[in-house]
Amino acid sequence: MLITSRQVLSTLDGAGHVHLDVLRAEQAVHLLGRVAGVERLAAEPGAASDLARQCDYLPLALRIAGARLAARPSWPVHALAERLGDERTRLDELESADLAVRSCFQVSYQALTASEDHRDRTAGRLFRLLGLHRGPEFSTWTAAALLGTSPEAAETALERLVDAQLLAAVGLHRYAMHDLLLLFAREQAARDEPEAQRRAALERMLDCYLATMQRAQQVLQPGDPGGAGWRVEAQTPPLRSWTAALV
Repeated sequence: MLITSRQVLSTLDGAGHVHLDVLRAEQAVHLLGRVAGVERLAAEPGAASDLARQCDYLPLALRIAGARLAARPSWPVHALAERLGDERTRLDELESADLAVRSCFQVSYQALTASEDHRDRTAGRLFRLLGLHRGPEFSTWTAAALLGTSPEAAETALERLVDAQLLAAVGLHRYAMHDLLLLFAREQAARDEPEAQRRAALERMLDCYLATMQRAQQVLQPGDPGGAGWRVEAQTPPLRSWTAALV
């Protein structure tokens, strides 16, 4: 029996788990070609690659983009790639008939925010606050700063987001969010998080980065007086070696 789920079904006895990630770049272009026409994409290889990248190599997004091209035979591939180039409207463009990337994400997000479990609701709030972060990866301490809580509480919320397939764990205490999910998280932050709280979360995150940078400098250059005149109070990763400070 083959069972698929948005949630990780880690408690099923005797089950073999297969975790599916996004497609590789060449696989993504191949899927676009199957839907929109192989020759059509082969005529514009650069635009086809751009389109696949803007779909974040996500199968649903690729199917929608391919369907939109198939329904508009007069459009060159680069026309849709250019429309998806605007991050502000990219999720709007990734809709076709009853398929929509935003709706797929919304199901998982609402399951958290509407839960009676406060830990789920905290994870939902963290998800939208992560939309304020601009880098591809972040640490447990960054999440803690955004939430204004302890690293332990933040990690609990992060792991719930991983289980909901809204985040990927990429290392010990490190996580990443796919680009389309990040755009969706930004939308939810703008809609569900008051401006004053967004600003406060950003300030806490920047304080965390400044304090981490200061601690890293102390590890890498312990005798350097640079930055001695200022100090930011924030929770930071325990940088106990050169390697940790450089990362």
